[in-house]
Amino acid sequence: MAIMKPASHTVSDHYRYYVLGLLVAVGVCSWVDRNIFSILLEPIKSEFGFSDTQIGLLGGIAFGLFYATVGLPVAWFADRYNRSKILATSVAVWSVMTALCGLATVTFSP
Repeated sequence: MAIMKPASHTVSDHYRYYVLGLLVAVGVCSWVDRNIFSILLEPIKSEFGFSDTQIGLLGGIAFGLFYATVGLPVAWFADRYNRSKILATSVAVWSVMTALCGLATVTFSP
């Protein structure tokens, strides 16, 4: 098996700070998205008539299962494929899902 040398890349400091800033901005938005749920627990609970157990399951187990089932395959792909494309795709999917959540409406009939 031939040993391959890593490609030498020269990246400017400006680009490094740009990428760092972009990743920090995405991380902050993701953190805010996760914490909005805890801020809105009571209004969600009263709107849908959830019990404490139901709201706990929604915020705990559902969140954990989602990240475990999605996070592990994404990490596997990140080890094997182009991380920039994976990151760009992940941000695009996250943005589309956020937009779709903004369009969601609920109507209840008594």
